[in-house]
Amino acid sequence: MSDTEVPIPSKESVEPDRNSDEDVSNADLFSLFTTYMNSTLAGIERNLDDKTQSLAKKSILTVKGRATKLLEESSKIRKKRNKLIRIADKSEGGWNTVQEYLSDDVASNSEDEKRIKAAERRAVRKIQTTKTEKKQGRKRPAEAAGAPSQGTHNGGSFIPTISTQQPFRVIQGQAGPSRQAKAGDMCYSCANFGHLARDCRAKDKQSGYRGDAV
Repeated sequence: MSDTEVPIPSKESVEPDRNSDEDVSNADLFSLFTTYMNSTLAGIERNLDDKTQSLAKKSILTVKGRATKLLEESSKIRKKRNKLIRIADKSEGGWNTVQEYLSDDVASNSEDEKRIKAAERRAVRKIQTTKTEKKQGRKRPAEAAGAPSQGTHNGGSFIPTISTQQPFRVIQGQAGPSRQAKAGDMCYSCANFGHLARDCRAKDKQSGYRGDAV
């Protein structure tokens, strides 16, 4: 080799360093991927926060709306109850007037005073009718017991009528003890009290024997 000959570069010195380029590309790719994921997650978190806040606001508004509605209904019920109590206190029919007033709930509020007066008239009428029916339904003790009294009135005195019909006869030879006479038992033969017809002495004196009639 002469001194003027130019040296030929080797293959390794001419080819670029591909490994260093590949290392840079991977690092850049990882950095881009990390940045993308971070931004995506941040967006998802913001959306979740927005939706959560929106749902929370809707829930709060719903609860407030229901609470307000319940308070309004409670206020209406309380006012109506106080009104009914005042009607019952001022009316002659009392709570009967209130019942009649509530049964006529179709009328408008402008006719409220007429409704109250009409309800009071109906309630008083019902009370008077009930009292009349109770008076007419009362019976004398004898009629209520189903045993009408027998007899005639002579002036201010009552004369009992003596029945000549015997309710039953004692069959001779019938088993069982005979009933003993009581102070209130009346004899159907002589119309005296304290003995029965079968034990009547006046009849024995007249007929000479004791009858079988009770």
